[in-house]
Amino acid sequence: YAPAYGSNVGIGTTGPQTKLDVTYDGNAVFGFQLNNTYAGGRKWRIGDGIAAHGTFSISDFTGSQLDRMRITSTGNVGIGTTVPGAKLSIYGTSASETAGPHLEIKASADAYPLFSMLNWAHDDERMYFDGYYSSGDRSSDAGSTFGIQKYQDILRFNYGVAPVNNLVTMSPGIVLTSLGNVGIGTTAPGAKLDIVSNSGAAPDFRVTNEAAGAWMRLLGASTGNFIDSDDNLIF
Repeated sequence: YAPAYGSNVGIGTTGPQTKLDVTYDGNAVFGFQLNNTYAGGRKWRIGDGIAAHGTFSISDFTGSQLDRMRITSTGNVGIGTTVPGAKLSIYGTSASETAGPHLEIKASADAYPLFSMLNWAHDDERMYFDGYYSSGDRSSDAGSTFGIQKYQDILRFNYGVAPVNNLVTMSPGIVLTSLGNVGIGTTAPGAKLDIVSNSGAAPDFRVTNEAAGAWMRLLGASTGNFIDSDDNLIF
């Protein structure tokens, strides 16, 4: 369709509704192809029906077809999957921490994630706060890195400290087992609340009333276990 100056342009239609209106009525691939033939370039196809009619896809056709993103007619978005079952479905390679799937949130002025997720296998799903995964757990903040991880039927609340972009050892601070037991200082709590301390000088359990300035603590020491308070009552 040959338009007048300033008019809409139509390809496959004599009644274009926008500045560029491409219409196709047929049982074939419909879309655009962007092909960079320079070394390292890719061949991309963008459009409807590339993989299935009624879907919008961005696909890599450099070798075999690889759908990178798909939007279905119901509005579901898939990344790494051609059949997204939710508003956003992200698929990665099973048993591959490198492949992910990953989700990262960054600030424009920061090179490292504020928040990230790595879910690549059952019994090992991770969320990082000021941290991320790259060939191991890494820190995004020199002061602290925290994380939540489901690992081998245990939910772990982890913590660690390391320089930015360095590997960080994430230690479990609190754990919750599938039996409902909570552990502090242990990954195998044997009671509803199991507190383990490796230091005899630090109290295992302490309750403080700041308004009254009163406190009570439970201390497990090498000389024996005892309970005392601000009035120095020892049991």
